[in-house]
Amino acid sequence: MSLSLSIPLVYTRDRRRITHTLRSTDPNASSSELVFVGNGLIHENGRVEVYRGLLSPSPDDSSAIDVVCKMAYGKRALNGLNNEAQLYLNKLKDLQGVCVPHSYGYFVGDTDEGPTGCLVLKYCGEPIVQMLKFVDPIFRDAVVVAVEAIHDAGVQHRDLAERNILDYNGRPMIIDFEDAREHICERKMPIVKGAIEPHPHEFNCGELQWVCRSSLFWKTRYIMFDTLYYDISLASDARKLAEKALLPGLPSAL
Repeated sequence: MSLSLSIPLVYTRDRRRITHTLRSTDPNASSSELVFVGNGLIHENGRVEVYRGLLSPSPDDSSAIDVVCKMAYGKRALNGLNNEAQLYLNKLKDLQGVCVPHSYGYFVGDTDEGPTGCLVLKYCGEPIVQMLKFVDPIFRDAVVVAVEAIHDAGVQHRDLAERNILDYNGRPMIIDFEDAREHICERKMPIVKGAIEPHPHEFNCGELQWVCRSSLFWKTRYIMFDTLYYDISLASDARKLAEKALLPGLPSAL
């Protein structure tokens, strides 16, 4: 299978376009051709560009799909995109359309920019614009479930941030797995909504701990008293809290 891309030039005032033809990396792919017509650049980071547009078997096909093409140019950028594409093909395969976008294939070839790769994914909305703790509670709870499912599938994202969480009609989709790696999650306890946040060594998974804390999925572990932090267990006993705070040389709970 091949992919014919038509992409608008970005930094020009006219409507010129550039075209590339890349081949699928899937040895079992059919011999048919897909056509991508880009509408515009939506993200750029060094030698990686993301275009939104329409994917179809032909330029005039009425059944075109709204997709993004993530392009990488040069060997260094390709390393990350290759890694992401392999995760979509393997570890993340069963999560496509659930908490990561559906993949329509990975295509490679040589262009004027050098070795080039293109990962084609379903368009799943825009990144959330607020800090995770300020978004709708149902949505942020779903983010925790999504990241837990990704870990259970054997993947650690390693770049979780609001910019990599899309709002797909009220459902989170996690993107940008360039820096991700295969991972056997070693968390030591189940994730329980409303529980007091465990100590990091008790939970034993920094990425899931971050998303649970950022999503307010757990109750806070610490309270502030007199500019220092103390364990939440002291909140119910003002006398003990005051006594602990007054002990000379005692370090804070953090």
